Amino acid sequence: MIRFSCSACQKMLQVEDRTAGRTVACPGCGQHLVVPARNSLDSDEHNDDGPSAKPQSVRWSRRYLSRKEKGSKYPVARMLIPLQRVIAIMIAALWPVEAIYIALGTDFQPVQKIVWILGLLLGHLLGIVSILLLAELLQAFLDIAKNTQETVELMALRTAEKIDED
Repeated sequence: MIRFSCSACQKMLQVEDRTAGRTVACPGCGQHLVVPARNSLDSDEHNDDGPSAKPQSVRWSRRYLSRKEKGSKYPVARMLIPLQRVIAIMIAALWPVEAIYIALGTDFQPVQKIVWILGLLLGHLLGIVSILLLAELLQAFLDIAKNTQETVELMALRTAEKIDED
């Protein structure tokens, strides 16, 4: 028997060995799923011959997991995100300092001081929002790149499993 979980509802499914590679519908949510080859849960329970007796698919999935745990493909971009957030915090911290300087250190009329302080506040808010928006866009790009890379690796893994089965 092959056991695996539904990718949509996480319901645990159990099917006959002969259905490996075929498409089945999840009884919980109706999602169409491809039955994987015998997975590590099944081989660990039923196979006591040691690690060398595990099927090729288990060895491939372990190799895939070890690749997945490697460092980022874009280390500079990963460092920029926290740096952008720190800069946004620094900009937010500077506004009161500038406001105090304008209030105490300038010869402006009170109305002019208020206009300058509100203008600074608006400028700082726009700067903070744009920096944080850029950080989020960069994070979204990194997530898309990671998901694309994982999809390519999974497709290669499935192709290798099918070749091993043949």
